[in-house]
Amino acid sequence: MTIQCKREEPAAYSNTPRCLICTQPLLVRIVRGRRSGKPFVMLICSQDARHFRAFINDRDYVAQVLERLEDRA
Repeated sequence: MTIQCKREEPAAYSNTPRCLICTQPLLVRIVRGRRSGKPFVMLICSQDARHFRAFINDRDYVAQVLERLEDRA
């Protein structure tokens, strides 16, 4: 018989994407392409960037993210 304990997580982490290797929260960064200079949304492991790195380059999605960031500032 296996007993599983449900671990309580802080509310801030409940919707945060997690690294598939170490389960740490992924950081979200805005980066620019080396050649094109176009903005990308990058997801990266907060513990070790070698675990997980992903880039989102959908123009409409990136524009929405940038708009939200500008509204916060």
